[in-house]
Amino acid sequence: MTRALLTFRALLAPLPSEDFMSEHLGQAPAFVGGDGSKSSELFDWEDARIFLNNSKLWSSETLKITEAGENVPPQQYCFQGTNRSLRSILRPDPISVLERIRRGALLTLGSMESATPHLTRLTAALSSALGGVGTARISCSGPSELANLVDFDVGDAFHLQLDGTTSWVLYEERAVMGGDTVPNETVGELEMKAGDVLYLPAGQYYRTAAGGGSAMWLTIIIVRPAGFDIVPLIHECLKDIPIFRADLPFFDNTVKHKRHLEALADALRRMV
Repeated sequence: MTRALLTFRALLAPLPSEDFMSEHLGQAPAFVGGDGSKSSELFDWEDARIFLNNSKLWSSETLKITEAGENVPPQQYCFQGTNRSLRSILRPDPISVLERIRRGALLTLGSMESATPHLTRLTAALSSALGGVGTARISCSGPSELANLVDFDVGDAFHLQLDGTTSWVLYEERAVMGGDTVPNETVGELEMKAGDVLYLPAGQYYRTAAGGGSAMWLTIIIVRPAGFDIVPLIHECLKDIPIFRADLPFFDNTVKHKRHLEALADALRRMV
């Protein structure tokens, strides 16, 4: 029997979504233990093999491999192909990719938010609940140790363990736009098993590894809109206001120029 599609509330259960919104969203990590039922039917190793074998779905931009925290050059696991515009492109070789995973590499499948009906529904549910734009990726790893490279996500991140176990180290510091924050202080370590969910606020630094076996986890990133995101909309609306289409007075006429700028500011305030 096909299980019902996973919702925002079901993903966080037994943590009430109201508590999550007031105590964790954008503020603090949240760990929710699971029994594996949350991850069933979302995505598994057989799905990964099917998707990998369809090489036309992938390029060196949407499928990436890292080993010991270092990116593997696409030329080492891709072959030369062409895209729909008949331009040359690197396509991943599924045999090479799976062999690298068996040896402990980390495979990242990007742009997975519409790969299956379950992933589409879950990404849409999180996007709707948080009022942002959602993207999803699948991480597949062979046996590995914690990478020296510390990572973070630009939006609110929901990590759902699909198979195996992973070890996570969380840091106090967060990445900020235009900043050069260095993560130093560890605030928590945990192990994720199938069905577990880990929420991390945007910019939260972390490290992860699959340990002694293979593992797979889903990450959904929600980027919520900021103030500057509405600037293009404001720009378009200003074109409908006559004073914004009028020529600016000459700069050497300081009085007239100042009055015109004040009129522009008043019109902008009324519009916003």
